[in-house]
This record gives sequence, C-alpha cells and structure tokens, in this order.
Amino acid sequence: MPTVTKEPTGIRELNQNAPDTPGSATLPSIATGDGAKTFARRVAMRFSNIKAGVNQTVTGAVLKFSASAGLNGPADILANRIVATDQDWDPTQATWNSKDFGIAWGTAGGSPDATVQIEYPSTILAARSYALDVTAIAVDVQNQAKGVPYQMDLLLRFEASSGLRVLTVTAATVVLQVTYDAIPPTSRGSAASFIPAATRWRRRDGD
Repeated sequence: MPTVTKEPTGIRELNQNAPDTPGSATLPSIATGDGAKTFARRVAMRFSNIKAGVNQTVTGAVLKFSASAGLNGPADILANRIVATDQDWDPTQATWNSKDFGIAWGTAGGSPDATVQIEYPSTILAARSYALDVTAIAVDVQNQAKGVPYQMDLLLRFEASSGLRVLTVTAATVVLQVTYDAIPPTSRGSAASFIPAATRWRRRDGD
C-alpha cells in the first residue's frame, strides 16, 4: 500500500501563560497546569497539500515525533482536529488567544474539534520517540476534502490533570505518514482500445 510522508508546514506552541505571544516553533511543549503555579500549553500543527491517487482512501495515519523531555510521569494525550472554521490559522502568528494577529480563535487554545478526537491514555512522558495513530482524523479530513489535495490541522494537548505534566516536542522530527489502499487495477481488455491504428494495421511487403 502506498504511503505518503509529510513534514509540517507550520507548528506552534500555544501558551496559556503568555496568551498573546506566539510560543516556540522549534521546541513546543504540551503541558497541563497544576491549578496554581502553571498554565496549559498545546501544540498546533499543519500538514499541507496531502494528495491521494484517484479512488484511493486512507487506511492509516501515524504522527511521529521525538521528545527532548517529559516530566512528572504518565498523562493522557489528546489529538484533535482543529475546527474547520479556524483552519486558516497562521503558524507564524498564532497564540493561545488568537489564530492570527488580532483575530481570535473560536475557542481559545486552538479550537479543538471534540467530535474528531483521539485519546492516548496513560502515555509515559519521556525523552523518546512517539508514534500516535491519527487514522480517524485523517479519514475524516479526507472525507471532507472530497478527493482534492487537502491540509490536516492537528492540535496536541493533555487531558486535564491534578498535577503538572510536560512533554517537549522536537519540531524538526515531526512527520505525518498517511497510508492509502492500492489503486484498483485497469479493467482487462481496455488496453487494446489505446493501440494506435498504425500499429494495428501495418502494411506487409507485397500487399
């Protein structure tokens, strides 16, 4: 089955503690606050110009990245699609409050679409490689795109927790791998209709 590997065309940390300042684009962190000392952080990602062949459909999608640090034990990671109305966010300008300079998100913190959400429970947070299955989101996005090249906008965050959790993503390692089913074979016999007439009717010597 063919697989397409895409690097993000945009990535940005959204930091609730600095809600009007763009966060890191190289070492963005996912974090959940402890209710007193810290605030949430989320990572927004965009993958652009994802193409499929005619009649191909998504059969799998994996978001891969390495983390440079993970703090304070396991956490439930959530992956959401960003709601359609906010997929025009600007990766160079996005903040916790705004999707672009002076333009607010529909919901602060990246407008996660709760109807297209995947949970990875009790994930151990550490400096290691991660591979998150995001097939459900990729299928939904392709269905919305109706066969044309499309973009996929993801938001990584933590489920609310009673304690501080942090995972720092190395942006340079982030890739999305999308797998499609094989293109259906050409019907038998159809090739003959494309044989040029000059080939089918060659003159023989002496005719």
